[in-house]
Amino acid sequence: MNDDFNIINSSKYLFLTDIYEPFENCLQLEVTIPYVSDEVKTIINNIDFGQLGEIKYNEISPRYKIIFDNYISYSVINESYDIGESDKFLFEGRLFKVFQESDFLEYLSCVTYATPLNNYHLKHYQLVTLNHIVNIASINQPLIEKIN
Repeated sequence: MNDDFNIINSSKYLFLTDIYEPFENCLQLEVTIPYVSDEVKTIINNIDFGQLGEIKYNEISPRYKIIFDNYISYSVINESYDIGESDKFLFEGRLFKVFQESDFLEYLSCVTYATPLNNYHLKHYQLVTLNHIVNIASINQPLIEKIN
């Protein structure tokens, strides 16, 4: 992968700010690296949470476009409901993980013919953002471009 992959992985947080298919079987994701605002005293329902900053982004926040040309499958999960991958699988990355083997790939081997037995060498890419978990299975590495 490239330097942009490393920048995304070294970020503390990410937001998924766009996801669509610009053309058939091509997935494009946009992620934004947010910042933490100045801390303010926060009281909710008479409970004092102390000094907290809001995680947010604006028009000058770093944005990246991630393009998967000819993906096999993808899924989007509300991060509040994600149980994560099992500990038995190794991966590289932190917020943009790459798996050679995973529960997601095992699932796909049951419901598609894109398996190693058919000479498909899939990788599972997982993008972990503040509100979404995006799982993508692809034979090809994604193209990552900085937008701003």
